[in-house]
Amino acid sequence: MIKKISWRNLLVLLTLVAVLAMVGGYLLLTPAPINTITLEEGYRADLYADPALAVGLKSRLEARVIDGHGKPVSGCSVQFFQAMPGMQMSTDDQPLVATERAVGRYIAGTHEFTMGGGWELKLRLDCTGQTSRQGIYAFTLDWPN
Repeated sequence: MIKKISWRNLLVLLTLVAVLAMVGGYLLLTPAPINTITLEEGYRADLYADPALAVGLKSRLEARVIDGHGKPVSGCSVQFFQAMPGMQMSTDDQPLVATERAVGRYIAGTHEFTMGGGWELKLRLDCTGQTSRQGIYAFTLDWPN
């Protein structure tokens, strides 16, 4: 015997399926950080780039900052400084300034790494009434084929 389902129950079921699909899609599409640094007092800053970092490609940089209790850090100033150790290449005099777009998420404009090799991207976090926190993301970019 086939039991009839009411329109109301069908609507509830379809809504539940849609919500589960959105949550599952969000979890699948959320990228992993490309690098993580630990700052003073247990703070952590995860680095994201969109698109992924590559020589000659402009990428938007994002730092997601959490405190020692795992809570997003809000209301701070974040700057990135690029350097290529061993070469006379750095942006210490021209930092890339990030703005807070969501709680604990600091997004900088697009940036381009001009050559392959070892790079450092220094992050400086300044929060009102606290000492400055700094850390360095180190990574290597391959030359394009």
